Amino acid sequence: MKNNILLIFIISFSFKCFSQEKIEWNEVYSDNGIIYTQSDNQIFTGIVQQKNKKGHINSEEVYQKGILFKRIYYYNIDYKQIACNETIFDTITHKKLKYLKYSSDGKRYWETIFDENEKKKSFSLFENGIETIHKEYKDNKRNGRWFCINEDGTINEFEYKNGKKVKSSTKQ
Repeated sequence: MKNNILLIFIISFSFKCFSQEKIEWNEVYSDNGIIYTQSDNQIFTGIVQQKNKKGHINSEEVYQKGILFKRIYYYNIDYKQIACNETIFDTITHKKLKYLKYSSDGKRYWETIFDENEKKKSFSLFENGIETIHKEYKDNKRNGRWFCINEDGTINEFEYKNGKKVKSSTKQ
């Protein structure tokens, strides 16, 4: 019996810790870049939603201890909410870490990863869930591995160093 009560307590506590409160924009305010709840002036952790007149969610922002972590915009197609694009931020520096774009069927279309200065570090393009183009950068210059898969299935690969091509190959 004690084990059952303990198990119920642990499950309830875990759910409370990992569930996120969802509220609307008019229920929060910002002070010095920190988001607080209007109702009790507490630093907010959870999801802030913006809805259209029909009640469909246009966007969500996810906050951790009042700091923006993620922003998501949605397609609203045939009453279905599908992620359109998503930006992930560093909660310490507030800089953009990753940007993802999705197609209207919900599949990842492209992904850009940024360095600590918000400069593009890599870019990938996807078709039907398969990475077909990949590019790497350093200080806004081509640097690292680049590849693309052509319609005929051939793969072009390149290696760049400080903006200069140092290697290339084509595979069937």
